[in-house]
Amino acid sequence: MRYLVAFDKFKDSMSAEMACGMAQEALNSVQKESVIANAPLTDGGEGFATILTLCKGGMLEDIEVIGPLGNPIRCRNGWVELSELPQAVIQLLRLPKRGNLAIVEMAQSSGLEQVPREFRSPFRTTSYGTGQVLKNVAESGAAGILLGIGGSATSDCGLGALQALGLNPGESTLPWAPQLWDESAEWHAHMVELPPLRIACDVNNPLLGKNGANAVYGPQKGLTAENYPKLEALFEQIAGRLIKLFHQDTDKVEQPGSGAAGGIGFGLSCAYRDTRYIPGFKLVSEWLELKQKVMEADCILTGEGRFDRSSLSGKGPGMLLDLARKHGKKVHVFAGKICDEAWEKASTGIFLHQIAEPGISVEEAIAREKELFPELIRKTFSD
Repeated sequence: MRYLVAFDKFKDSMSAEMACGMAQEALNSVQKESVIANAPLTDGGEGFATILTLCKGGMLEDIEVIGPLGNPIRCRNGWVELSELPQAVIQLLRLPKRGNLAIVEMAQSSGLEQVPREFRSPFRTTSYGTGQVLKNVAESGAAGILLGIGGSATSDCGLGALQALGLNPGESTLPWAPQLWDESAEWHAHMVELPPLRIACDVNNPLLGKNGANAVYGPQKGLTAENYPKLEALFEQIAGRLIKLFHQDTDKVEQPGSGAAGGIGFGLSCAYRDTRYIPGFKLVSEWLELKQKVMEADCILTGEGRFDRSSLSGKGPGMLLDLARKHGKKVHVFAGKICDEAWEKASTGIFLHQIAEPGISVEEAIAREKELFPELIRKTFSD
């Protein structure tokens, strides 16, 4: 029997690499004669730089930057030689075939997991650290930059990142969070030159409005309904100023993906013309050569912390499930919580396993996940 173990992260519990490692060990203990392949998944958030870099034998680098709350933190980015990438990836990125590609993970430098729940507010968080990483890799000679923007703590139109890259916000020298925006300040731009920038993103939201950055993603970053109109009004003003400063078209706010990660793609694409959004799962799938791994497997194990509607519409495990189903493969999905819509979508050959027992609290489920997860896999695959 040939298995493919391909999990995404279990938020607040296990990284994708940890989940895959635990699943592989548990499966191997009860299926000793089987062949087990391992392919941690990433959607552009936590694990993006590490998973993609190590997969292609690249080098990881740690640097110190300003975190989302303005405090110094250590973050990690990766370097991969472009010649090591599959041709399909090169074509998707539209980059040269030679040179070093820098892989930058926003979750490392400006991530939500770095902000304690009681301090979460898009008015006080900044993407400045992400801009510092972009500047660092550009000055280190990157031929291109691949930026994963999942798991962000910020909703600042990318102004913090742009400040680190050379946008002068008037008198303020502090990393530029929305609570520090000065509507009357003059802006000056002496931007650091960046190589071609590619943003891995599976989100199609525009910058503004009911489907925009603040309406859809603000609440998970601490935005209250009471403060939503204030931040949305600031976004409208800031977007107008960026469009004018960098001579962009006014309809840029409607560009699909501009509302992802608090609008950082919008800000960066205003300042840097050679910026493109790249479909995140398609990129990861080609990078990890998932189709080939799926076709070689008899059975696939996948999942994440919460398997719900969003998992089935663009996230890694759901997309992997579709790919497996297309090739007639048996799939077992393991998740801390499986929501009703996911149960309804289950079909022949798809087996869903909820790790947490019904009625258990979220806190207890997370605390016991590392114990219950491998135990459930051993029980499921015991002969």
